[in-house]
Amino acid sequence: MASTTFVTAWAQLHFRPLQSWFLSVFDPVQDSPSRCLAVPRAVARSLRWWLDPANVCSGMPFSLPQPQLSLTTDALMEGWKAHVNDLMIHGHWNKNEKMLHMNELEMLAVLKALRAFEPVLRGKVVLLSTDNITVMYCLNKQGGTKSPPLLQASLQVWNWCLAHNIVLQAIHLPGQENELDQLSRSADSCHEWRLHPEAVARLFRLWGEPEVDAFATHLNSHCRRSYIHREELHM
Repeated sequence: MASTTFVTAWAQLHFRPLQSWFLSVFDPVQDSPSRCLAVPRAVARSLRWWLDPANVCSGMPFSLPQPQLSLTTDALMEGWKAHVNDLMIHGHWNKNEKMLHMNELEMLAVLKALRAFEPVLRGKVVLLSTDNITVMYCLNKQGGTKSPPLLQASLQVWNWCLAHNIVLQAIHLPGQENELDQLSRSADSCHEWRLHPEAVARLFRLWGEPEVDAFATHLNSHCRRSYIHREELHM
């Protein structure tokens, strides 16, 4: 399997569950090479991909395809932000998400951004800009073995991308160069206003709560997720 990762598309991605599990139960220094191991069902299920000749014989291009769109994501302690083209979106973490490691939050921000912008990104080669080097490494390497939770988050991102015909190429964008930070700092809170929360709550009870608060910011949004056009921040 390891020998095919350079010539078979997504081989590394489908090799990671077995690799991660094996490293967690076998010590090459202390354990005997003849030791028998029982493969967990979840790991066994991940190996079914290798049984399809169409997967293992697909081949790989000599060079990476050129990106067609650029997606920038950022995770903060209170929430996440992302933008693509002239659209920006942000959301807040729930109680369980706030307990995650910062690297996991950065990866979760990528997944949330991909889902939010799916109509724009579907079928495209996407250049992902992130200020988290670990996330960049895990995505470009199709997962890693240092952190099981981060591996699962990486697999979740890639499996979602493959299901929507999206190819990610991640690069590191230092925080001071991240346009999301610059746009956030340029927003003037004195222009923020919104309907009274009690009035909105009554409307939500009557019509249901929407998933996205369109054309809102983190200062006036009534939903966990909202998005605005980037040029609105400069008005």
